[in-house]
Amino acid sequence: MYNNLDILVPYSWRHPDLQDGATMHELACRCGGLDVNSRYAYLLLAHHFRHTCLLGAVGGKTVGFVSGYWIPGSRSELFVWQIGVDPAWRIRGVAGSMLRELIRRLDKKPCFIQATVGRSNQASRRLFAGLARHLGCRLTEGVGYKEELFAPETHEAEETIRLGPMPRI
Repeated sequence: MYNNLDILVPYSWRHPDLQDGATMHELACRCGGLDVNSRYAYLLLAHHFRHTCLLGAVGGKTVGFVSGYWIPGSRSELFVWQIGVDPAWRIRGVAGSMLRELIRRLDKKPCFIQATVGRSNQASRRLFAGLARHLGCRLTEGVGYKEELFAPETHEAEETIRLGPMPRI
């Protein structure tokens, strides 16, 4: 549980460096509920996609990350791949703050933000609905990746969530 003072915690935000790939991987493992990718994938995100990823820290300790990339062939649509927040720091607005800060820091502002989210992932659905309200744009849902595409793994279908068009932010 937290009180209103927790919301005033001084977060620091920064783009990851190559060395942060391991930290992102470890945090993804601790989060529970995230599809944990290989450590190598997080190294690539931190190195090749660092300008579309962001780390959140409190007192020098990483408490969250958001990873994203420009959809290939488009410099106007940002895909948000994963958002991980340390379980001890959830329900404090960290994920929403990181997303807003990432958008603020982008050299070019996106016209649309896209993500895929499972039907059961209500926390992510609330996060993106709140971001759409904050940005004053529409949120639409569509077909993403059906369950059978994940075979032989058992994985819930992922629906596409799309925010936009963005106002001038």
